[in-house]
Amino acid sequence: MASTTSNISPHINFIADLPKYKVEKPFTSHQSLTANPDLKEQKATDNVKLLSQSVNVSGMRGNENITLDRSGFCYIEHKSKYLPSSVISLDSTSLYRKETEELLASYFNAELTFCYDVKLRKNSPGDYETYDPGHPLFVEQAAAFAHDVSPDTAPGELKRLMNEDQLKTYSQPGYRFRLINTWKCLLPKCEDRPMAFCDYGSVNMHDLLAADRVRSATRRKEIFCPHTSVDNPSAPTDAPSRESVETRTLVITKM
Repeated sequence: MASTTSNISPHINFIADLPKYKVEKPFTSHQSLTANPDLKEQKATDNVKLLSQSVNVSGMRGNENITLDRSGFCYIEHKSKYLPSSVISLDSTSLYRKETEELLASYFNAELTFCYDVKLRKNSPGDYETYDPGHPLFVEQAAAFAHDVSPDTAPGELKRLMNEDQLKTYSQPGYRFRLINTWKCLLPKCEDRPMAFCDYGSVNMHDLLAADRVRSATRRKEIFCPHTSVDNPSAPTDAPSRESVETRTLVITKM
């Protein structure tokens, strides 16, 4: 968890175990002005019902037992040259993409890295009049629950992200494909809505729920997954609203 807090007991949102999810998938739908300029309303719609429960959360800094392969996440010390910056622009986010590719190429000794998504977040009320998730500098709220690419969707993502020559080269036996998420706080200290994860060993795969996420004309199968931002009961009342940047990167390594 990206916070100096060692142990807290926040309330975390879980998707409710409703009978209707046995016959229909949970879904979220986000319409974009960028892709649909004729839209007049940008409100997101969904059929997701959440339940809040208190959970014990421990700080991960300095815990040598936490590794990417063992836990599903890890903490890396890295100082970006480009973010945070006084003005976040297309240039700074583009440079941050490249920096992320270089960081992950070095960390994994990768054959190929391609950062295909950069998302900015801030813990503040949503402005539905200007809601446009298709805009490259759109700032989303801190996630109250998390979903990510499902195993069924991953092969299609790979075909979308690579050109024909890359597909031909890396589809041969001996290569491993991973979609890696990174998260970075844009404040000196994250006290408001820090990120929290569930360790691999504490997650039953049968508890992960398949869902659909629709953005304009694109529909993607996802799963509700064990990471999210959480409230921090020990945060000072004047703590600045959490601001962060996250990326998604295709990482290909030799096995």
